[in-house]
Amino acid sequence: MKARRTLEELERENALLLNEVEVARQAAAITADLVVEQFAKMDEVNALLRQHQELLKVATSSQLRQNEKLASIGRLAAGVAHEINNPLTGVLTFSHLLRKRAKEEQDRLDLDLIIRETTRVREIVRGLLDFARGSPPTKELLDLNAVIRRTLRLVSSQAEFKGVSIREELSEDVPPVLGDGNQLQQVVLNICMNGCEAMPNGGMLRVSTVQKGREVVIAISDTGNGIPEQQIERIFDPFYTTKPVGKGTGLGLSVSYGIVQQHQGHIKVDSKVGRGSTFRIVLPLGQGNGGGRPAGQ
Repeated sequence: MKARRTLEELERENALLLNEVEVARQAAAITADLVVEQFAKMDEVNALLRQHQELLKVATSSQLRQNEKLASIGRLAAGVAHEINNPLTGVLTFSHLLRKRAKEEQDRLDLDLIIRETTRVREIVRGLLDFARGSPPTKELLDLNAVIRRTLRLVSSQAEFKGVSIREELSEDVPPVLGDGNQLQQVVLNICMNGCEAMPNGGMLRVSTVQKGREVVIAISDTGNGIPEQQIERIFDPFYTTKPVGKGTGLGLSVSYGIVQQHQGHIKVDSKVGRGSTFRIVLPLGQGNGGGRPAGQ
């Protein structure tokens, strides 16, 4: 009887051992599946990281090429502008003197034309000098919404843009940014004017601000003609313009690009032909204001 009980105990112990082995086998199989799954996820993460690094490399390379191009053309522009500016000043000065002495109406009309076109050339030269100098910004804490509202008042006063509706969607929660108010106003004005000019038959110009993390985004959208995809990469190149001859110098967006870079920001562009364009100006937040109020309020 004792031997029989011992045999039964051995069988139970054997069954328990077999059960534990089965449980361990199943656990090992689950663990292996989890390990395989985790490795697969790691592979996906690594692939995404490599893709992000490649995109970052391309973006950095493109930005470096753009900076080198702007610097080279800036040096050329400075030399050309200085060479042109001196004789241009003489032409304009003596044209005004002759205009005062002119007695014939036709002479006055001809001189008015000379003065008008010479003045236009002078504005182009000034644009060249502004672009070439790249004056460093005088930064202070700014209320961006106040800068934008002031700029939009200038845009809305232009008679040729009366058919354009302007919509402000400015977030009141946007913190101040550290920047040069005059330079940032120039950026917003350049892009708004381009947007309005892209809507000769009227349309909607929408300007919004929003905070995203440690940055503020100014979005300027129009419902105009849009920019062909093959031209988007060139719109920040100096002297590149799609406007008719005499309507633009091709420096507005180049100067704006340089200003935003000097503010440690960047500009993004989305556009569809026939539907319009959106320019996004991304700027870092200011670092404290010492208890004072942002400029522009």
